Amino acid sequence: MPMIRLETMKLARKLIFALVVGIFAVMACNAYLRLRSQVLFFQADSERDLRAAARALASGIEAVWRQDGEQRAQDFVKEVNLLREEIDLRWVWLDELGVSEFPRGLSAVRIAALKGGNEATFVRDADAGERRYMYWPLLLTGLRPAALELSESLDREQSFIRTSQITILATALGMAIVCTLIVTAVGVWLVGQPMRLLIEKARRVGAGDLSGPLAVRQRDEVGELADEINAMCERLAAAQLQTERETDARIQAIEQLRHVDRLKTVGQLASGVAHELGTPLNVVSGHAGMIRGGELTSNEVAASADVISEQTRRMTSIIRQLLDFSRRNGPRMSEVDLREVVSSTLEMLAPLAERSRVALRLTDSDVGAAVHADRNQLKQAIANLVVNAIQATAQGGVVLLAVGGRHAEPAQGVDAEAGEFVEISVTDVGAGISADNLPHIFEPFFTTKDVSEGTGLGLAVAYGIVREHGGWIDVTSEAGKETRFSIVLPPVTRADQGERKDVA
Repeated sequence: MPMIRLETMKLARKLIFALVVGIFAVMACNAYLRLRSQVLFFQADSERDLRAAARALASGIEAVWRQDGEQRAQDFVKEVNLLREEIDLRWVWLDELGVSEFPRGLSAVRIAALKGGNEATFVRDADAGERRYMYWPLLLTGLRPAALELSESLDREQSFIRTSQITILATALGMAIVCTLIVTAVGVWLVGQPMRLLIEKARRVGAGDLSGPLAVRQRDEVGELADEINAMCERLAAAQLQTERETDARIQAIEQLRHVDRLKTVGQLASGVAHELGTPLNVVSGHAGMIRGGELTSNEVAASADVISEQTRRMTSIIRQLLDFSRRNGPRMSEVDLREVVSSTLEMLAPLAERSRVALRLTDSDVGAAVHADRNQLKQAIANLVVNAIQATAQGGVVLLAVGGRHAEPAQGVDAEAGEFVEISVTDVGAGISADNLPHIFEPFFTTKDVSEGTGLGLAVAYGIVREHGGWIDVTSEAGKETRFSIVLPPVTRADQGERKDVA
């Protein structure tokens, strides 16, 4: 079994401490009661022996007093005192005791009790230590009242008490230590180790690691808790696997929708691109016919070849832009310049705008416009907004685009703090969006256009792309006046640039 450090087991320590305190309290109470019982028993036994000795001596003294007189009785007391070493005897006349004369602690109350025939017993300090005194009345009819004083040292009693104290305390301490060791071992085994395993398992679960079931073999509440945690981890693992599958399916569906949206935009651009390619094709055809006719000089042939090459590059560029836009690629995050992305998007959409007889104009500020994004996805989001603006603008109208900085408060659900952001705005002068439709414009397949003009995916796809890039889209619209869509993205800071250089 691996070693478990007590400082890591707070619950086990608390239980062990509580049990140890309880054990010591019980042992202390038991030791106190036993010791008190021993002392009281010894005191009672000593007093009983002393009382028996006093009663026997008093009977003998009274007999001698009646038979041989007072003096002989006093001599008898002295003789007996010499024979008994453990008990000191002394003759006391009760009628000679004054109020101020209290021999050996005998008080006036006790003197009065002795004159009435009652014994007196007490303990007091002496020069050689504590002693127990007993006064036994000697009362004979017609004779002077006297008492027999018996005293014994308490050294033997105190020695017995000390021995009993040491024995009882040592026994209690030994039992407490043994109980403490047993409780500690049981606490570590039954509480500390299982709790440590539970804590480690909870930490692994919190970190996302659901593997490694708990091996707790106890058949108690801790074992039931371990079994429930194992069952919970199995259910979480199954749910996690299901979530991953659903997430993958959702991502694939989103990518498919975005690809469909790109193809829709490509279809809208097709006629404009065909018109855009017509002019260079005519130029190429003309110069090729001139070369074929053999009417040109060598210098003119070279010039015509240059024209054909330039027009070919122009057509290739147009077709490449269209293919790049329509191609289905995974996300490729990098630092991009929004001005360049917007410019290339407008260049791609220029044929569509010309066909719709709508002008596209771009203005920007000197504020830095670098963001960390996927260039093609961002281009798709901007293209969707511009295509919507072209369709909403009447012939002869203008769609305005602007790139610049903006101090903003993040929209709800965006994990960012208020500060400086980069903004791309697309403004058109059209019919606007009604207040009833405005809350629904980013919902998939929601559209107010004719079936031939839209599928309702453009704004939804743009919204999803921007949110994945840590930004949001603001919309303001006035019916019959203008509509303004603003893509707001977090800028690339110097710290971000430094981190990327370090990673590179």
